[in-house]
Amino acid sequence: MDGITSAICDSCTPMITPIVTLASVKEKILIVVNIMPGSQRPYYLAAKGKESGTYIRVSGTTRPADSIVLKELEFEGVNRCFDQTYAAPEESVTEDEINCLCNKMYQYAVEHCRSEETAERIYRMTKQRLLSWGFLVKRGDDYFPTNAFCL
Repeated sequence: MDGITSAICDSCTPMITPIVTLASVKEKILIVVNIMPGSQRPYYLAAKGKESGTYIRVSGTTRPADSIVLKELEFEGVNRCFDQTYAAPEESVTEDEINCLCNKMYQYAVEHCRSEETAERIYRMTKQRLLSWGFLVKRGDDYFPTNAFCL
């Protein structure tokens, strides 16, 4: 089992720490290798490089990962998603643009309520809530839009 662990660690980048165990299935001993998702994904075969050496499982088969899947794996590795990525890293948004989005979100929520009573319980969106939901990112005194803000 040490040989399997070494082969995986030596062949893949970034370093993987596999969990190798034995299991008995129908009176046969199987070697089971579990690889837990880490924060430096995607894992790939070092000899092939990231673009050619990254594979995913699809319905019981192993397939090469395309560029979109690679990006998703990178986002997942750093616990981010497309929506929370800067839409325009150098273009901040104004207070008017923030207030406009807050008002649109409030109006949409009110218009889609089934009763007056429900509509009265709708809270107005705030800049702070947009920050906590990942619609905005604050750098210094400026606010920058994420893809979620633009969508």
